[in-house]
Amino acid sequence: MAFSNDALYRGDINRIWYKNYYLGNGRNLFSTLYSAIVVLVVYTFPWIGLGLAIVLESDERSAAGVVPVILGIGAISMQYYFRLQTAQRFHQPLRYAWLSWLSGILVSSIAVGSIIKTETGWGWTWRGRPLKVQAQ
Repeated sequence: MAFSNDALYRGDINRIWYKNYYLGNGRNLFSTLYSAIVVLVVYTFPWIGLGLAIVLESDERSAAGVVPVILGIGAISMQYYFRLQTAQRFHQPLRYAWLSWLSGILVSSIAVGSIIKTETGWGWTWRGRPLKVQAQ
């Protein structure tokens, strides 16, 4: 099934992710939450940490405040290196590599939303009918 740009705005792609993320982990709550936390820590926390370190460093102007800035830049550099290797191997452009912080937030929220929608059945439809996966 091919998606157009307007499918993204209608939310069709998100519905598919919400339906499949938790089920793809075998309805394993721990595994799904763990993957959400790992994605958040790897892709979002370095950017948040760098931003906080820069703000705090501008207030204090101490040598100890430089260390978190260097660590944040190092973590983001490692992200970029990983993305560069991926781009070369799979011939993907680096155009949106700087948006990794946003992708971390989105994928983590999709994981949590997938758990909620799968277990409660809220917002699940198939051809207009409500859908709830039965417990196995």
